[in-house]
Amino acid sequence: MTIHAMEVLLKNLDERLARIERILPTFATKDDLAQGVSGLRTLIEHSRDDTRLLAEHVSRLIDKVEGAS
Repeated sequence: MTIHAMEVLLKNLDERLARIERILPTFATKDDLAQGVSGLRTLIEHSRDDTRLLAEHVSRLIDKVEGAS
């Protein structure tokens, strides 16, 4: 391999590494993902509670409608 070819190769490698260094900080960390999952769990739990309350309300309305018939 000639010196020129090695210089080109090293320049290309340096440019690729620079691109990686610019992109890398934008990736989510393990802690970021854990916090996101925790937030989703909380949201799901609240949604389950809301769904349960809605189902109970609909059940009571059905009972009232059937009792009025």
